[in-house]
Amino acid sequence: MSDSPLLRVSNLTVALHLEGGTSLPVRDVSFDVGASETVGLVGESGCGKSMTALSILRLIPKPPAEIVAGSVNLSDVDLLKLDSNGIRRVRGNRVAMIFQEPMTSLNPVYSCGEQIAEVLRLHSGLDRRRAWARAVEMLDRVQIPNAAERAREYPHQLSGGMRQRVMIAMAIACNPEVLIADEPTTALDVTIQREILALLDELQAQLGMGILHITHDLAVVSESAHRIVVMYAGQVVEEASVDQLFSAAAHPYSLGLLASRPELGARRSRLPVIEGRVPEPSQEVEGCRFRERCPFAVDRCTEEPPLLEVSNGHRARCWEFERVQREGEWPRVQ
Repeated sequence: MSDSPLLRVSNLTVALHLEGGTSLPVRDVSFDVGASETVGLVGESGCGKSMTALSILRLIPKPPAEIVAGSVNLSDVDLLKLDSNGIRRVRGNRVAMIFQEPMTSLNPVYSCGEQIAEVLRLHSGLDRRRAWARAVEMLDRVQIPNAAERAREYPHQLSGGMRQRVMIAMAIACNPEVLIADEPTTALDVTIQREILALLDELQAQLGMGILHITHDLAVVSESAHRIVVMYAGQVVEEASVDQLFSAAAHPYSLGLLASRPELGARRSRLPVIEGRVPEPSQEVEGCRFRERCPFAVDRCTEEPPLLEVSNGHRARCWEFERVQREGEWPRVQ
């Protein structure tokens, strides 16, 4: 992996201007993605993961959403400063995205091959014949059998796993530098999930692209990611290598997520849970935004903590991170 990041997100803040007022679903978010590196962006639903991803490519609806601070640098280009034509040249070309739901992301009235060929005509300047041939080649590359035949089929004619492979083929058609994969294995059974993750790993090795893998499933990123960024209520609350997070999580929220994973062969009737809910973006919270759900909270938590250095490459937004690491266990359900 290169020391110089392909993608650098710095202090990204997104506002939502609604009738009830302005809220911040993404607050001062920063992280890097390097060449041939997979970064897992994890957290519960409503933590701001997808909003962060859409903001990188400026796909948030404006209005009501607005990027109010920060920068998103792809190598030496700030994507937030590009005009509309400039960002269109980047999308699908230098930075590509796999969206959560392939059935709703694919156009039902065009064949799968036509949708991939359109990307190639737009960004690579290929004529229709060459773009179609390349589309078939991409379907074969993502291990879809009988690729030439499948290219003529429509999304509804394919299984969920096959549709997800079509989305991946479309995303990598122009050999992007960075791939954003937003819940790429959602609603797929376990065996298909493993195949999709293995395919992404193989394509990354071939293309050298950086991958931002967005998920709520820590088990998924434990096998595929190099580093993990944990988000809660629009903020980054912990950033660490996979080994650092799984062996010595320093934020109570990370600890709670790890504890709530099912364990093979475990003899307990109920999983530990994180009581309560993620606060709404519009909800004002004094101090640490996780304080009301945290069993480690102290009086100082009414003051918002910065991202504190835990160890080399490991940071956590918690005043009590040393205690969290020392005790190292989320309270069990009795």
